[in-house]
Amino acid sequence: MTIRPTSGFKGRNLTIGGIFPMSGSWAGGQGCLPAVQMALEDVNKRSDLLTDYMLHMDYNDSQVCARWFIYKNCI
Repeated sequence: MTIRPTSGFKGRNLTIGGIFPMSGSWAGGQGCLPAVQMALEDVNKRSDLLTDYMLHMDYNDSQVCARWFIYKNCI
């Protein structure tokens, strides 16, 4: 999935990656993703940050599974 801000025009794209737990036993990424989206918008609106660059993010769902983590790391 890709987040591409629409505000402002800057010449080059700069893409960062993210992995968020959007599904599974703890879908905490559903709360984190909006904060990241707001941060991207704020950075892209500023003319004194990343001059000539438009910041984008590609992200995926880590599909966190607490049972798998406990099994692999605690047993």
